[in-house]
Amino acid sequence: MLSNLSADATDCYLRAAECQERAKLARNKKDREFYMSREQDWLLLAQSYQFSEGMGRAIDDLNRRPGVMETRACPACKTATPIHYFTVFVCTNCHLVIEDQ
Repeated sequence: MLSNLSADATDCYLRAAECQERAKLARNKKDREFYMSREQDWLLLAQSYQFSEGMGRAIDDLNRRPGVMETRACPACKTATPIHYFTVFVCTNCHLVIEDQ
């Protein structure tokens, strides 16, 4: 299961498993709750890494696609700006951001 994960996500899942074991071995309720909470924190961080890595792969895939690079003049500074994605326009000169609707 962990073979397709990054080192960061794998480490988080391993640490979550350690916390789960420590919660099982805890001698009092306070310690058990502490380790159970840390387990959830590690799992959340692992999921965050996985989401971020998945988005990075998707963006890399989009950037590798052949196609005609379009440019658009920024409405604020009139600088020609390359367009990579058609839902958001970000001017490379003045950093104006416009979300297409």
